[in-house]
Amino acid sequence: MGTENGLSEFQEGGIVSVDNSIPAIKKFNLKVFPNPFQQSTTVCIFLEKNADVTLEVFNLLGQKVKTILQNQNQTEGKHQYLFSGNSEGIYLVKLTVNEISSAQKIIHAK
Repeated sequence: MGTENGLSEFQEGGIVSVDNSIPAIKKFNLKVFPNPFQQSTTVCIFLEKNADVTLEVFNLLGQKVKTILQNQNQTEGKHQYLFSGNSEGIYLVKLTVNEISSAQKIIHAK
């Protein structure tokens, strides 16, 4: 299980050991609003520290429809980007921070 400083090993009765050599993995948040959207939506990311960021949008066929950021170094804090869907449907917004990914489903409705 991930902790703030590494990984812990659990057994019945409590923690057996803590390995602090492995850093906690997720140090970012992804939010998209409004969702569903009609014309455009705001993609908001929060980084706990400076990081290399890729932000992409895919359709449900797995085809990339937009690259918002491509492996760009971003400073810690909040960043907002606007996405306008090409056509009505369901999309996946994929955020990759230092090679760790998270995705959120968004809906473009008319």
